[in-house]
Amino acid sequence: MTNLNKYLSMEEQKVMGWFKEYGTPVDRFKNVEQGASTSVYTALAPELDNEMEPAERLWKLSEQMAAVK
Repeated sequence: MTNLNKYLSMEEQKVMGWFKEYGTPVDRFKNVEQGASTSVYTALAPELDNEMEPAERLWKLSEQMAAVK
């Protein structure tokens, strides 16, 4: 989890499904290593070198989602 949850009460976080009834986090959250693994893999995997088409699609999607263009 990020620190964004600090702006929500525990009740709100429970309603959103982030915590169980007694305040323990649900099992779907990743630890730091798991959260970083996709970024690290895609940054370093030699089989992804020079894969421009997926990179361009991702860039365009990111622009749309961020309402940049």
